[in-house]
Amino acid sequence: MKRDMELIRKILLQIEEKCDGTGAYPLDSIEGYSYEQIVLHMDLIEEADLVNNVKKLMGGSVLVDRLTNKGYDFLENIKNEEVWEKTKTEIKNKKLPETIEFISKVAGIFIGNIIGNMK
Repeated sequence: MKRDMELIRKILLQIEEKCDGTGAYPLDSIEGYSYEQIVLHMDLIEEADLVNNVKKLMGGSVLVDRLTNKGYDFLENIKNEEVWEKTKTEIKNKKLPETIEFISKVAGIFIGNIIGNMK
């Protein structure tokens, strides 16, 4: 399985929208992805310390409590659709590493450019 940063972004957006930190929230299905893909990417998200309190239940359900501060920081860098598209294009065109840290840095550059153009 290849890591899919688009799926990771979709999962994080769903967690931010649905989870309020008062209890574990079950992940919804995501169009175009199997439940197995979602679970495997949830493991990657947990390993990267982007979420807190992940529980895997018998029967295949995955519950998550909330994003961590690191998760919120990463998501803030890639939440804007324009920034996300530019980041993906830049990484693909220049054959840059598709790591969470590197994607966050590249997205941060585009955010900085947007802020610079606002002056």
